[in-house]
Amino acid sequence: MNEAYKAVQLLNDRFIELDLLLKDFDNLLSDLKEIHTIYEGENGYEYGEIFTLDEDGIDELRKIYYRLEKIIN
Repeated sequence: MNEAYKAVQLLNDRFIELDLLLKDFDNLLSDLKEIHTIYEGENGYEYGEIFTLDEDGIDELRKIYYRLEKIIN
């Protein structure tokens, strides 16, 4: 029974970590910068959008990735 309790506790801890990570990722998505582009496509000039992050956002994304990797492993 003690082993089962430890397993459930470990799953609960990982769930909490994953929940926090997803909240951080959602916050990061709100920091995306939208760039409007016009490019020459198959049907003439077309309108497009590019989404990007500044350097701080890229660092945050990298931290989120490493946290996710730690949760998975």
